[in-house]
Amino acid sequence: MLEGYSPAQISGYYIRLIATVNAILLVIAVVAMTAISRLWSAPLAGAGITGGSPLTAIACAAAITLLLTAGALIAVAALSADHSPRDTDHLSSLKGFGIVIDGE
Repeated sequence: MLEGYSPAQISGYYIRLIATVNAILLVIAVVAMTAISRLWSAPLAGAGITGGSPLTAIACAAAITLLLTAGALIAVAALSADHSPRDTDHLSSLKGFGIVIDGE
């Protein structure tokens, strides 16, 4: 935990980071799927193969991204709620390495 910040403040930064990165990746994936669909639709139609709409793939990608993002956000919120600013129980494993925490 960063000194001087509450768990809620730290988790807020991680939540925004996770949501922003996942939204950017989803936009990149949608643009790539649309571009690839347009590139391949004419050659496939020339071979007599008709493709479906890329909307199904985009909807699936959005649903998967939303589920993964929600899971990550829930995990960050749960982990930050478990630790108060002065809670060092999660650091007790460092004692074996000779690391002293708050004068313990």
